[in-house]
Amino acid sequence: MLLLSGCAGVKKDIAGVTPLPRLAERPEDLLPSGLDLLMRLDAGRLRGVASSPALGPLRAPLQRRLDRDAASLRALLEARASVLWVGLRGALSTPDLVLVARGDFASFDPSSEGSWTRVPSRHPGQSVYERPGLARGVPSLLALLDNRVLALATPLEAPALRKALEGGPAGARKEVPAEGLVGFAVKPAALVNALREPYPRLASLLTEVASLEGVGDLEEAGAGGLRLELRWAARSEAGAARLDRVFRGWKEVLASDDEPLARAIASAAQVRREGPQSVRILLTLGAQAAERAVEALLR
Repeated sequence: MLLLSGCAGVKKDIAGVTPLPRLAERPEDLLPSGLDLLMRLDAGRLRGVASSPALGPLRAPLQRRLDRDAASLRALLEARASVLWVGLRGALSTPDLVLVARGDFASFDPSSEGSWTRVPSRHPGQSVYERPGLARGVPSLLALLDNRVLALATPLEAPALRKALEGGPAGARKEVPAEGLVGFAVKPAALVNALREPYPRLASLLTEVASLEGVGDLEEAGAGGLRLELRWAARSEAGAARLDRVFRGWKEVLASDDEPLARAIASAAQVRREGPQSVRILLTLGAQAAERAVEALLR
């Protein structure tokens, strides 16, 4: 599901052959603009710290989720992807998806699986495969670039990926935080639409948000902890003040809750007003609280 990123225009060389767009330097540029959710996973670092006590609380719940929902992602990790980027559009239950991976894919041959058929490509060093007639949420386009980048797209996102492969990225795209084990950026409008009916007050609050991004990482100090940082940019100073007020109110409510996990989150959470239109939430959880929180999220 993953591929290269990078370049601007495409020029023809002296022999008249269109060269491969230089996407391998920034594979994330293959992600189309306007996606609702963008994520980046430092897969290489994750493998390097897989035995760390800090990841112990996450290992079992994450493995259960991989077994249920992410067989293709697990396969990419096993194929020695160093970094993964994922872009989603639409409902989380059946999203339109583009996945891009940087790594070593020299030994990966999609045609050996039988379902992928190689199709012509404009560029040397680029291998493109299709498998038509699939359901909306199932990848139908796969590309390999220089054996260093692999990209996958579901049917509705396949034309955008194909366009990027042939001519390079087009249009502005939200950047994903590059630090931490996991970085993500969310389109606020998508959250508003998803929450408008079940949680109208929360949806109203999110109309104040211009952008939201976050980073998840290992705790810098202590054993077995995890750190989450959420960065909220409001549309106005009044909107930032409202976000700050509501977040602090939630912290007080959690602090008085009967559930130990809620009180632990309240105790660990920090709400900071860092600028006229900026609010930041920092959350560092110890091993037991992290385990319970992740179990609840992945349930």
